[in-house]
Amino acid sequence: MALIVFAVGTRAHADLLVMVENGVARYDEVSGAFLGAFAQGVNGTGLTFGHQGNLYVDDEVNGKVLRFNGHTFVSLGIFAFGIDTPQGLTFGPDGNLYFSSLFTASILRFNGKTGMPMGTFATAPGLFPEGLVFGPDGNLYVTSTLTDEVIRYNGTTGALSGTFASGGGLSLPFGLVFGPDGNLYVSSLGSDEVIRYNGTTGALIGTFASGHAPSGLTFTPVRPSR
Repeated sequence: MALIVFAVGTRAHADLLVMVENGVARYDEVSGAFLGAFAQGVNGTGLTFGHQGNLYVDDEVNGKVLRFNGHTFVSLGIFAFGIDTPQGLTFGPDGNLYFSSLFTASILRFNGKTGMPMGTFATAPGLFPEGLVFGPDGNLYVTSTLTDEVIRYNGTTGALSGTFASGGGLSLPFGLVFGPDGNLYVSSLGSDEVIRYNGTTGALIGTFASGHAPSGLTFTPVRPSR
């Protein structure tokens, strides 16, 4: 899958970026309307913004994470490598970078500044972890692709807390992200849509956007009007 990154616009809110079959599609944060796509480049399934507004993208084929300038999309090189089948990635409250390793069924932690490995943070036997994100409550939320649910872990200890969200047609979930509205957005590849859940209770809200075979997703940083 190619990577496409947002261009600076004129609205005073964030846009939702969704990694799709041929790049990254952009959707309006409020209406869910498709806003188009941008420049192409990298194969991967997960993306997240991190330090200094840079964009981090996993390269699952080569087991590494690439870093780009979050505004110009200029390559800043390889940030981390030696990861077995990286899928989702996210920065934690501790400033470190967390990855889901699909075939080892585990969540790995890397130093957020140096990219050096820090070991396994949590295990997910039988859950096939894909996307992951830390919530406003500090806990870690992970999509389980083959069980069609979102799993929650203690964000400090890595202990499994159980299922947080499921249903509503969720099928082969990949990426997930908490939006500016506090709700949880999950890409459902099997049903070709992005589904929204209450960010506190996990209750289903409904389909937010559809089409374009979604996988990884994130919101752009909020930008002011011009």
